[in-house]
Formats: sequence, structure tokens, C-alpha cells
Amino acid sequence: MQLRYVRTVLPPSDGLSRVTALCWAPNNSKLAAVTTDRVVYLFDDLGERKDKFKTKPADAAAATSYVVRGMAFSPDSTKLAIAQSDNIVFVYRVGDAWSDKKSICNKFLQSSPVTCLTWPRGREDVVFGLADGKVKLGMLKTNKPYTMYTHPENSYVVALVSAPNGLSVLSGHLDGSIYRFTFPADETAGGLGHLQLCTHSCVPYALGWGHAIAAAGEDNRVVFYDTNGRELQVFDYSGDDTVRGFCSCSFNPSGETVIFGTYNKFLIFTYNTGRQAWEELGAKQVDYFYNVSSLSWKPDGSKLCVGSMTGTVDMYDACVRRHKYKGKFEFTYVSKSSVIVKELKSGKRIVLKSLYGWEIAKINIYKDRYLVARTEHTMLLGDLETCKLSEVEWHSDGTEKFIFDNESVCIVYHAGELTIVMYGRNAILGVCRTEHLHPTLISVVAQETEAPARAAGGLSGEKPLMARFAYLIDLQTIRISDLTSANNAALATINHDSRIDWMELNHRGTHLLFRDKKRHLNLYDLQRQERTTLLNYAGYVQWVPQSSVVVAQSRQNLCVWYSINTPDRVSMFPIKGELTDIERVNNRTEVIVNEGINTVSYALDEQLIEALTLIQFGAAMGESNFERAVRVLEPLELTAETEAQWMELSQLALAQNQVVIAERCYAALGDVARTRFLHRVVKMASRAAKELGGNGYDAYNVRAQLAKLAKAWPAAEQLMLSHGKVDETMSMYQEAHKWGDAIRVAEAAKHPDAEALKQRYYKWLLETGQEETAGMVKEREGDFLGAISLYLKGGLPARAAQVVMSSNASFDPALVDSILTSLAKAGLFERAGELYEHLGRGAEALQAYRRGHAYRKGIDLARREFPSEVIKIEEEWGDWLFSQKQMDAAINHFIEAGRSTKAIEAAIQCRQFSKAAGIIDFLDHAAALPYYKRIGKHYEETRNHAEAERYYIKANMAIDAVDMYSRAGKWEAAQKVARGYLSETEQRAFYRKKAREFEVSHKFKEAERAYVQGEEVDQAISMYKKAKMYDHMIRLVASHRKDNLAAAHMLVAQQLEAEGNLREAEKHYTDAKDWKAAVQMYRQNTMWEDALRVAKVYGGVNASKQVAYAWAISLGGDEGAVLLKKLGLLDQAIDYATESGAFAQAFELTRAGAKHKLPDVHLKYAMFLEDEGKFAEAEAEFISANKPKEAIEMYLHTMDWDAAMRIAEQYDPAAVSEVHVAQARTAAEKKQFTSAESLYLLAKRPELALKMFREQRMWHDALRIAEDYLPGKVGEIQMEMASGGSAGPTVDGGANAEATIAKARKHEAGNDYARAIEAYLSLTPQDSQNHDSLEQCWMQAANLAMNYQRHRMHDVISSVSTKLCAIKRHQSAGELHESIDQIQDAIRVFCAGGLFDRARQLAGNNPTFNAYIKEQVRNTATPGVAAQHLLSLFSLLLCVVVAVVATTQRSTRASRSRCATTQHLCCNATPVVAVVVAVECSCCRCCNNPTFNASIKEQYSKHLVSNEAADEMAAQGGSLGTQALEMYVQRNDWEKVHEAASAQGADVAALYAAKHAERLFKSGEYGEAANVLGKHGVVVATSYIELYRGIVHGVLGAASHERSAGAEAGLKSMMFRLVNAMAASGSVQPNVIEEFRRMYLAAHYTSLANTAQAAGLKDLSAMQKTAALRYAGIIPADRAFYEAGMAWRDAGRPSMAFVMLNRFLDLCDAMDEPDSSAAMIENADYADTDIPFDFTIPQRPYVGDDKKEAVRDYILELSMDQAVEQVLSNRRCEACGTETYEANLTCHGCRATLDPCSVSGYPTASYDKIVSTQNGFDVVAIRDHWNLWVTTFSSCPVTGGAAAPMY
Repeated sequence: MQLRYVRTVLPPSDGLSRVTALCWAPNNSKLAAVTTDRVVYLFDDLGERKDKFKTKPADAAAATSYVVRGMAFSPDSTKLAIAQSDNIVFVYRVGDAWSDKKSICNKFLQSSPVTCLTWPRGREDVVFGLADGKVKLGMLKTNKPYTMYTHPENSYVVALVSAPNGLSVLSGHLDGSIYRFTFPADETAGGLGHLQLCTHSCVPYALGWGHAIAAAGEDNRVVFYDTNGRELQVFDYSGDDTVRGFCSCSFNPSGETVIFGTYNKFLIFTYNTGRQAWEELGAKQVDYFYNVSSLSWKPDGSKLCVGSMTGTVDMYDACVRRHKYKGKFEFTYVSKSSVIVKELKSGKRIVLKSLYGWEIAKINIYKDRYLVARTEHTMLLGDLETCKLSEVEWHSDGTEKFIFDNESVCIVYHAGELTIVMYGRNAILGVCRTEHLHPTLISVVAQETEAPARAAGGLSGEKPLMARFAYLIDLQTIRISDLTSANNAALATINHDSRIDWMELNHRGTHLLFRDKKRHLNLYDLQRQERTTLLNYAGYVQWVPQSSVVVAQSRQNLCVWYSINTPDRVSMFPIKGELTDIERVNNRTEVIVNEGINTVSYALDEQLIEALTLIQFGAAMGESNFERAVRVLEPLELTAETEAQWMELSQLALAQNQVVIAERCYAALGDVARTRFLHRVVKMASRAAKELGGNGYDAYNVRAQLAKLAKAWPAAEQLMLSHGKVDETMSMYQEAHKWGDAIRVAEAAKHPDAEALKQRYYKWLLETGQEETAGMVKEREGDFLGAISLYLKGGLPARAAQVVMSSNASFDPALVDSILTSLAKAGLFERAGELYEHLGRGAEALQAYRRGHAYRKGIDLARREFPSEVIKIEEEWGDWLFSQKQMDAAINHFIEAGRSTKAIEAAIQCRQFSKAAGIIDFLDHAAALPYYKRIGKHYEETRNHAEAERYYIKANMAIDAVDMYSRAGKWEAAQKVARGYLSETEQRAFYRKKAREFEVSHKFKEAERAYVQGEEVDQAISMYKKAKMYDHMIRLVASHRKDNLAAAHMLVAQQLEAEGNLREAEKHYTDAKDWKAAVQMYRQNTMWEDALRVAKVYGGVNASKQVAYAWAISLGGDEGAVLLKKLGLLDQAIDYATESGAFAQAFELTRAGAKHKLPDVHLKYAMFLEDEGKFAEAEAEFISANKPKEAIEMYLHTMDWDAAMRIAEQYDPAAVSEVHVAQARTAAEKKQFTSAESLYLLAKRPELALKMFREQRMWHDALRIAEDYLPGKVGEIQMEMASGGSAGPTVDGGANAEATIAKARKHEAGNDYARAIEAYLSLTPQDSQNHDSLEQCWMQAANLAMNYQRHRMHDVISSVSTKLCAIKRHQSAGELHESIDQIQDAIRVFCAGGLFDRARQLAGNNPTFNAYIKEQVRNTATPGVAAQHLLSLFSLLLCVVVAVVATTQRSTRASRSRCATTQHLCCNATPVVAVVVAVECSCCRCCNNPTFNASIKEQYSKHLVSNEAADEMAAQGGSLGTQALEMYVQRNDWEKVHEAASAQGADVAALYAAKHAERLFKSGEYGEAANVLGKHGVVVATSYIELYRGIVHGVLGAASHERSAGAEAGLKSMMFRLVNAMAASGSVQPNVIEEFRRMYLAAHYTSLANTAQAAGLKDLSAMQKTAALRYAGIIPADRAFYEAGMAWRDAGRPSMAFVMLNRFLDLCDAMDEPDSSAAMIENADYADTDIPFDFTIPQRPYVGDDKKEAVRDYILELSMDQAVEQVLSNRRCEACGTETYEANLTCHGCRATLDPCSVSGYPTASYDKIVSTQNGFDVVAIRDHWNLWVTTFSSCPVTGGAAAPMY
């Protein structure tokens, strides 16, 4: 310990002002200090001065020359005692608050000066010492002092100190003697009074008492004594000059540290528990402090205050260490065994202190209230609210579980035992063994009853304790123990027939309420040992706090029992909502009801004032305050409740001899007889009181009368006989009709009337029909015939037979036969057999024994007389024992009878498997086969796995052996059996199951190996993914799913990116060949360096430029330019910006760091603007780029000659001539030769004008130009003119085309793509006859547009396509359209070129495109061919056609000249053909003749109908097709109906499918009806709604032997179509859609479960059937629960199976009862689930009686299995954390809803949810369930389409 200075509490004075006394209040709230100035200063616990007051002298008139010698607070901290040298002790009342007025409440005036004072702990009296050697006790109640003892020599009392426990006081005297006074209440102090403890070596001015007694004085020696005065240790400082005598001493509260004050310092000593010795810890030197005159340690040990001679009071922190716990509490270690625990928020504190001095090692706080601390040998338990602390002996490994649900006790669970400790008591209340620790299955009542009377001297005894504990031995057995008795004696053991789920004792521990799983509420009375059923259904139930009133809810009724002793009297009130709590505050009891949205409280005192009064009565009863109870009950009207209370009060009053109270109770009850009886007793007691004294109730006659009232006859008899009252005793018994007792008393007393009494008794017996008793009287008298006659008359033939056999007399055979007949009628065959045997009639005796199942006697008889019958009787005996469930006893009898199979069955039934195994070895294999499994199961349970395996193998159940080893963790043994005995399918199933187990236990390597061996690689991959073991996941994908490797890398990369592991994510992105995603990841996280690195490594220079550019753009301005320049990428970034059209950024970067690139940027921007048609802006940019020539060329290209000339003149005069030349060429092309000539001349290019005229063969103009401007050419022109122009150049355009191509390539090389495109497109077929060359040029133009001029792409490609079509290159044109996804244009071009196959290939299934192609094909067909074909079909109508032709031929010829619509000539078909077939020409359809067509069609239709040519009619379609369908329907040829209907469209197909289904439904073929609708479609019409409902109920409502998996699959398909059609129609009511959606889901999960079960996916099948429980009612409820329960049984989850099969059995029982409903079935197990309970009870059972019995046996087996929890499994809600049913879609706590998995039906959590869109529908599923399904079946569970795993 180290003392750390905190502050100076009281500053020093100028001179000497000795601090004469210091003391702390026991509650740690106040510090009092007084100096020689006689003023008491009061400080708070932090040392802040809060108050002060001046002490008063003993005599106000005398001089104030006294000093304060001592000071002490009372134990309750409200009083302060002050000892003064003026012969007085004052006791001041200082109160709790600082504002309380200070007043003197006691004073003790003495004849001698008071020298010292102490106030022992826990006492109301103060002890003080006087100068004359007396030690006195100041008694505050009488205000008088009492002399405890006087020193023999009247030696001055120098010091007083009390023991730590307050039971003793030490006094130190001037002669060095030390005396001890022990208060009388302490019986361990070695007697009463005082004794001299020891004599110290000097005056013991410094005296203290802690772990030892310490004394010191002026001789500088510190001596430690034990409590008997024996010297323990001495510390001698006589040789130390710094020590100048000790004048003060103080122990810390734990008593392990003591401080002695001396001059300028104080010494610290501590007790070493290890060495069992005191050690000097050190010294605290305080210069100029002078003598330490006073010391006081704060009661919690955290602070020490020191007073000096100068009036200084310093405060020191005395803790060993201090730390905070969870930010809510502060632990202050004041010593090794003492810790102050303080709640920071409220300031509450408790001192944890080991009573045995052990070091506190660890402290925990639970529920912010309960403390648990450990030492090496003990455990401390405390409650911060009540400040109660317990310390008990404890040794453990720290694995305990603590239950803090009871405010009085702490329950500790360790090593299978419950230990109960009550706060405030340092002993273990009780210990029991139980495995059921839930707070609702444990109830403890522990309270202290009224305190006994105080002992002499004021010390109070310990309050007696009432403690009872109720717990479960097993789930159906309750044990109630008395914790205050030896060995925790059992008060009661309650065996129940159902599982108990809640119980609680009342506050007095007299009654136990408990409820079972069937919601039956029961009450057990411990005093009467009786059990009563209160309610058959109870939801909430609770005792009203601190009373014996019960409140419970039974559905919508509130039930209140005001008198628990009369449980049949219950008050019931209707309520709404659910009862949640009961509150009782200030005599007001409220019931809290949750009505859904609102919470309502019902005050019982407002609705039932009587109820609250009765509750008060209950409290009064608990205190045995009978008068108050009577006062409470008297004003009340007599009702059922008050009558019960009067009755209870009367019983309690009689039990305590309160006869007057009992009389008043019976009078109130109207019980006149008891009232009069008690009235006589009261009078009798009054007389006895007058005669004998006392209250009269001790008189023997009064006590006898009360015993009679209580029917305690022996006690009353003893009282009266002890006083010689024989006649009165006989009369008492005769009045009570106890003749036997009366005769007994008479005979014992030899009363003269004894014989007469017997005669009267016999006569009375006969008169009252008591023949048995009368017969016994006759038998005792020896009258056997009379006795037999009476016995037979009384129907007691057995007694009669006994008389015959026990007596030696002979009896009439007829009488004997009548006895035998009576015995047979009474079923007393054993007694009849004995009588037969007694009579020597062996055969009849044997028959009687067998009929009476007295086989032992029968075998004994058979062995003697009928040996051949012994074996038969043995077997019969065994059968009977077996039927009586005495299987163990039956085994030997079966063996004796040679019935081995029966013996084995009995041995197995009684679990004597060793016997069964011994017997079975002698049976052949076929006979023993049924028993091998059961014996193997037993050996498995006993962990004899080798034997279990042997029997499993013998039973051909190797899979069970594998499962056994798997459950036992013997993996190698399981594999060995699997390889040796299982098929491949079974092995795979085993490996899959084992892999899941390994996965759950995080044994991933083993799980991987099992998954791979079970061919479930995808599950292994998913396992590693969930465990975030990505390397292993990728390894498996690379080994087994190489096609998915890239996707796996991407998935892992995305996951790692989300987790922030970017480096690893980069690795996987790059492994997935998607380095761009890695770049994007780094960009999003502003990690540009890494993004640049990845782009450079994997994307090359161009990619790095792009990233650098993006980085620079994100920085912006100069900073971005500096970055690019630093990277050496500024120019490249500018180039990239210009190439991508981001000119604003390009200009920004250029101006910031690359001004040399500015002209280039202007130039490229100008070219971009030119391409965009923004010529004015382009001109400005060209000029800024110092490229006026390009601006001129731009305007020349657009033929804006003025603008071109303006720029040329202004910026480039040399280009003026070029402008003129260009303008001249344009004029020449327009044949404006004159203008062209003048422009050529202005350009000073006459040779060009000459060339123009020569090319146009305008020889005269050419000669003129030559003569005027080119004289040297005149001769040449003249020669050409003379030759007629033959020598002139050709006009094939070849040279011109080459020039154009060269120019285009030049533009392309200069990145002037726009002009290159224009140049390429300027080529025409007239320029070149080489079409391949033209195609190549035009395609190049298209490529340039697609790569560099995307804004012009569509226009350029359209132009190229037109040019290609013009030269018959349709395929190239179509492919060009196809390359940019212009599918329609591509088809058009292919059709135009006759490439119809290519067009169809491109059109695919698009009906619009296909119709267009057909039309084009038809338009290109020869009309004559089509006509000839139709003529061959309609030859039978030729005569009609000829007649029509004759009348219409002229008009036909007239119409052939030109088409009125298109002005094209019509086709060349003959008029007849044109009329017959209504041929249309290739240009339009205006040539059709509707009159002929209609006539032909009508005649043909009539012909088909009259001949019932259904097939031909169906081919025609339309109305004929409809008539054909009806013909098929009449013929019942449904195959053709569906074929023809589907040809007419989906609606027609659905309509006839509905008709077919309707016929099938009426004939009871529900499955076939569903298949038809599922295959051919459904009709959304109101008329068919009932049909669909009927099909659903017909398929799902089939019994187990009728159901069909195919029908259920068809129903799923049908409902899928129907629900989607209803949702799309918009005409169906939402409630109907919802109804059919639920039906669909019921069919969906049912069908999926069938498929999963067939594939061996047991867990998945069980989940699907569990999901189907939401639709119980649509699926018959008994079927739903049966299939779900059996599925969970097969899946190995017996808890789920138990709950669901239990509900199945409830439904079966309800089906057997008429007028039953689902509401009558207990729904506790499903209360917080989405499984409905308002369904209709099925009319017929789903399974037969044999399967029901099998289920009952299985349930019984599970109910006996302690390992089965018998509850539904839960999951944790991800929204609120509530534990809710695992298949709940909606959390019952927060109502958060999750989507159901389309595979399993279980809720899809956000972290495991996937959405598949692979087949056009959004299918929501749990990832693992989806992958398991699609890897097994390769199809979507919803649509049936192909599907792939999703990771």
C-alpha cells in the first residue's frame, strides 16, 4: 500500500491548535474534525467543508476551558458523540442531510473528566472512559450511564477502542494495563464482564484493534497482541532518533493495515497472510507536521485523514490500486482482501471484503447490479441495490454459470450442480443436481421472517429464515426442497404426465404453480400434498407480488384466484389482447395488457375493490395478524371469495388456539354447529381460567374438545383417560360411531357395560349393513358358519374361503360350491384356486390359477400333478407379464417355454440387451434379422461401437453403422465401413452429410475431402467462400471448375474489395483477366499510384496514359499538369484528351504545363469543329493554330468561296490562287466553263483552263487560251484539232480514281479522317470499272467512320451500303449493317440481294422480321407457279370458276394495262389464272378479286363441313378450325384437340385445355387435369376459378396411398402458369391472386420436396416440407405436419421431428372427436411462428392407423430421450437480434420480413441472398441452397429451365 497525498482538508492555524479528534461516519458520507478551539468541522467524503458547529460546555456559566477528548459517529451515521474534559458527554443529532438542524439529543454528566470515547459497531450505546479509571456505557434510550467496570487502582483511562465486530471494547490505562470488556450477547468471549488482557511496557496512548491488538507509547515500541493478550510481535524503534513516541493509532477497516503516528511521520504496518506475520510496510515523512495527534480511516478503507498539533488535517488516498470496469464502475482496492465497488452513474457503492482475509483476485458485475468476486478459497456474491454481501467457500475452474433472476438469492451452476446462496448470509443454502437451468424451470423463495425478541443488552438475534427451492429432476418431475433443513430435505416430489415449461413458488413457499407444454395450469399445495388443475389452457400466469393471489390469462379471459386454498373459486373477466405483466405499487395492483398497438393497464382496485382488499388480507394472514384480518373481512359481503378467506382464517386461528377468532369466522360463514361448539369451548375455557388461572385453553377438557373438533381422537382419548374420564371417553366414541374404540376403552377399563356394549354394537352393525365387520366379530367368537354366512351376504367370498381353509372344521359341499361360485363371479380366481387345491380338486385349481394369472401357484401345482402343462403355463405367464409391461420378468418364462423370439422381444423392451444378444445367437439369421438393429442401437448408446457395428452389419444396415461412427467422431472407422458395405450412392450421401458436420465444426480440410469424395465440389467451394478462405476456394475451382475460374476470381476480388483488402483483390482481378476492374477499384479508393501501376503493367502505355489523364483531371489545373509532367506523360495525356474529344481538359493541361502543344490542340479542336459543322468556330481555332491553309481548305470543301478568299487574303495571300483554282474546278464540274476560265486566269493558272477545255473537247476555247496565254501549246492544240480529237485523253476516269484514292490516303495519314472519308465516298462506278477496288475504298470509309468519326458512323455506313447495293455487293452491305447492330437494315439488304437464308438466320425467332422476309420471298416468286398450285387444290370448283371467268374477262384485260396504285404493268399471267387465284403482281396487291376469293372459300368450307373432314378443317384455321376442334372434342380425341388448338394460338389452346381439365376433374382424375393445364396453358376467367381450386385440393388432399409425385409436379406447373397469367391480366381481384399465390407456393414446395427426397437431399427436403407448413389448410394439416416431422426424422433432427409429429398426433386425436376445431389444439409450440393454427380439421386421415402408431412409438421414444430438446429450432433476426423460429419469414419481435428462398422456402438473409435472372424471372434464393439444387438437377427450381451455380 502507498499513501498518496490528496489535499489538506483543514488548513493549519498560526499557532498550536491540536487536532484532538477525527472520525468518519460509518456510511462514508461525513468526516468530523475538532481542534482545541472546540469547533467541530464537518466535511463530505471528498474533503469539502460543508458545516461546522461549536460545542457547548457542561456549565454555560463556567469558563470555557474544556477540550474535546474524543468523538465518534453512531452506527447509523445520524448522531455524533463528543467527550469533553468538563465531565460530560454530549450526543448531537446531525441527521443525514447537511441541511438538517444540529441538536443535542443525549448528555451524560459525570463526576470526573471524560478522557476518551468509542461507539461500538452495531450498538445503540456509547462507551467512554474517565480520569478516575471508570469505563461507562451511555445508554441513549434511558439517557443514563452504566458503569461497565472500574480500574482497581482508579488508573486514568488514556485510550478506548472497540473490536471490529463491535462485541468487545479495550481500554488502556495510565499504569500500562489493558482491559477487555465483552458485551453479554457474545457467547464466545470466554464469559461475561471484563478482564485484564495484558500490561503494556508503557502508557498505551496509541491503542488499536484489527486483525490483532496493537499498542504503542513513549518507549518507541510497537507491540502486537492476540485477543488473549499473548504478545505476537514487537517492533522496537528506541534506537531511531526520528521516532519520538507514538501518540495515535488507527487500523484500516479490513484490520490488515495499521498506522501509528509519531513526530513528523507515521509508520505503516501490514499483515502478511502468507507468512502469518506483521511487517513494516514503510513510513510517510511529513516535515513540519509535528506530532500526529489524531488518525481516522474511512470506513471503506479508501482514505486516511491525519491531524497534527497545528490544526492541520490532511487527506491521503490509501488504495492499493484503482481501475474502471466497462466504463460504468470503479474498483478501488484498499487492501488485498477489501475492494470498494462504486457505480459511477449513481454513486452507489459496496465494500467487497473477504471475511477470511483472502486476497480478492477477480471481480465481475452482471446486469449492472450483481457482484461476483473470487478469492483462492472463497467466492463473494453481492447486490448493489441492497448492499448485501455473502462469502462462501468455493473451489472451481471458473466455468460457473450464474443465474440472477431472483433478487434474494444467487444460483450458481457448476459441474451439473446448482448451488444457492442468499445475499447477506455467509453460507450455502442448498445444493441440488439438475440439468434444467432455464429461469422458468427454477423457483426459489428465501426470506427472513419476523425477528425474535432482543436479547439483554440490546443485541438482536439473527432472524430465522424460510427458504424453499423447486426444480426439475427431469422434464416431468418436480422436486421441492426445504433449504433450511438438514441435507435440504424434500418437501414434495411431483410426477406429471406432460413436459413442464413453467413453475413458480408463492412468496411464502406454501404453494407451487406449474404449467406444462399443453398449457395446463396446475397448483400444488405443499401442506396438503395435493395437486389441483386450475386451467386447461393458460397463457400468461403469475403470482401477484408479495401475495398468494394468482392472475392468469386463458385465451380472452382474465382469471383471478383470491384464495388459493379454494382453487375452484375463480373470478373471470373478459379482456382484449395479451397479458404481459403485473405491477403492485403502493397498495395498487395493475394488470398490464398488450392490445397490439397500445398497452393498457387494468387497475384491480378500480374494477374490483374487493379484490385489492382480499390481497391486503393475504398480506395480513402472512403476518398472522388475526385481528387485522377480521377487520378487513367484516365489511365485505359474503361472496365465494370472502367465504374462502373466512374459512382459511378459521383454520389458521384454530391451529394457534385463537378460538374466539375461529368462532367469529364460523359465525360469518353461517356454520351454526361449529359456532355453538366453539362457543361452549370458550365458556369452558373461561371457567377453567377462573378455577386454574391462565387463559383456560391449557385445561385438559378444553384441549380435548378442540381435539374432537379437529377429529384428533387419540389425543382427545389420552387427555380424558389421563383424568379418569372413562364414561366420557366411551360416550365420545359412541357419538362418533366408533364402536370398536368404545369397546376397546371399556374392556381396557373393565367397565361393567362392556358386554352390553358389544351386543349393541353387533346389532348396530347388522342394522347398518356392515356384514364384514359383523362377520369378523363372529369369526373371533368361533362361529364359523355364521361368519361365512355374513361374509357371503356382504359380498366377501374371499373372507369366507379363508374361513374354510383356516379352520379345521368340515363344511357342507353345497356351501363350499356357493363360495367357489361367488369367488368366480367376483373374479377372485387365485383364492378360488387355493380353495380348490385345499379341497384336492387339482384340475379345477389349475384352471382357476390360470384364469386369475396366479401362474406361480399354477406351475407349482402343475409340476406336482400336471407336468405336461408346465411349458404352456410358462409361456402363458410370460405373455401375461409382457402385456403388463413386466418384460424383464417375462424373459425367463419365455426361455423356460422355449419361445426365443418372445424372450428376445421382452429383453429388448426392458433394455436387457445382453440377454437379448445371448439369446439371438442361437436363432437363424432370418428370424434374428428384425432384432439386430435394435441391439445395435443399444450398443451404440452404450458406446460399444464394435459390437454395434457387428449387429448393424448383420441387420444389413451398414449406413447406420457409418452414421454411428460419424456421430462418435471416428471418421476412419466410418470410412472403412462405408467402403466395405455401402453403394456408391450411399457413400456419396454419407460423405455429403459428414462434410456438412465437419464444416459446422470448422474442420475445413476434412470437410473438403468429404465433399470431394461425395462429388459435392461446389459445396466445398461454397464452404471456403463462406469461411473467407479464398485461396482454398480458388484452388478447388481451378482443379474442378476451370470454366468458372475467372468468375471465381472476380467474386473473390469483389469480396476482398468490399472488405478493404485491395492488394489481394488486385491479384484476383488480374488473375480474372480483368485488370481494368483493379484500376477502377484503386481509382474509387483514390489510390492513383496503384491504379497507374496496374494499368501500365497489364494495359500497356495507352492504358497508363488514360489513368494518368484521369488522375490529372481529378486533381485539376496546375496540380494535374505537374503530376503528368512528373510522370513524363503530359504530352500523351494531351493527345489522349484531344483524341477522346475532351478539349476543355486538353486546353487546361496545355496552358498549365505544355504551351508548345497549344497550336496542335487548337488544330485538332478546329478539325473536330469542322466535322461537327461548326465552321466559324473551326476557323477561329485554325487561325489560333496558325493554320490558315487548313481553314481555307475547310471552306473550299464546303464551297464557301467568300470565306476562303477572306482568310487567304488576310492570313495567306499565297493561297489566293488556290482558292480561285478550287472555285474554277467546281464551276467546270457544273459546266460553267466561262466562270471557270476567268477564275483560272485570276489564279494565273491558264494551263488549268487549257486542260479543262481539252478534256471537254472544246478545241476552239482551248486554242484561244493557248494563243492568249500559252503560245507554246498552240501547235499541239492545232494538231489535236486536226486529228479530230483522237489523240486526246480518254474519259474512263481511271487516272482520276487513282488520284482520289491517293488524296484520301494522304488525308488518312495526316489524321484528317473527315476529309479521307469524303474522298473515299466521292468515288463512283463512273470513276472506275474495278468494283473490288471501289468496294475496298468504301469499306475503308466505313471503318474510318466507325473508329474515328463515330458521330457520322450511321450516315457514312448508310451511304456506303447504298453504293455497295448499286454494284450488287449486297452481302458486304448487309454485313456492314450487321456489324453495327442495324439488324433491320441488314435484313432489308439481304432480301434485296436475294440472300434469304442469310436474312432468316439473322432474323431468328423475331416474328416481324420473319414476316418481312416471307413477304419479300413471295414478292419474288413467279405468280404462275403459285396459281398452278392453288388450281390443283381447288379443281373441284373449276366449273364455278369458268362461269365467273366468262363474265369478267373483259374487265380483267382492261385492268392489265397498268396498276392503278403503282402505274406498273401487271404480271403476265393469263386472265383465267389471275381470276382463280387472285394473283397479285410483284409491285402491289391491288389485283386481288375479293368476290372470287370469297366464293371459292365458301364453297370449299361447305364441302369440308359436310364431309366432317376435321383434319382439313383444322388446317384451314379460322371458323373451320373451331368447328374441327369441336369435332375432336365430341370424339374425345384430346391429343388432336390440343395439337389443333395450339396451332390456332395460345388462347385457344388454353381454352380447350380448361375444357379437358374440367372433364378430367369431374371424373376424379385431378392429377391428369393438373398436367393438362400445366402443359397447354390456363384461362384467366371467373368461370374456371372453382375448377382450379378443386384441382388444387384434389391433388394436395390425396391420402398417402393415393398421392402422385407426377400429379404434384403437374400442379406446380399449372399454378405457376395460372398465377403469372392472373397477375398479367389486370382483371383479377388482388385477394384472389393472393389466394392462388399461396396455393402455388404450397404445390411448389411440395413438388420440390418430392424431387429432393428422391435424390437423397434429406435436409433440403425437410426444409421444403417445413416451408409448406405455412400453407397448412391448403395442404391437409395432418399431411403437412406428418411429412415435415418424418422428413426431419430422416434428416437427423429429432427435436424438430418431435414438435411436428406431436402436432400430427394432436390433429389425429381431434379428427376422432366430433365438432372439433383447430382452435381447441394447444398452439404453444407454434405461438411465435408463421405456421397457421386456424385451419380446418381434415375429414379423412392422411395415413393409416399403423403409421399413426409408429409415430406414437417414436414420440414416446423421443420424450424419454434427455438429449432431445423437444422445441423448434431458432435463428437470430439480423434486424433486431431476437431469437425467432428458423423458418419464420417475419420476425415475431421486430416484424422484419425476409423473402422466402425459392429452393428451400427458408428466409433469405441479406448476406446469403442471390437473385437468378437466368430464365427471364427474378428467382430469389439462398446461395448454398441454390447451388445444391442446380448442381444436382441442373435446372431452375421455379421455371425448370437450365441453370448454373452462383457464387
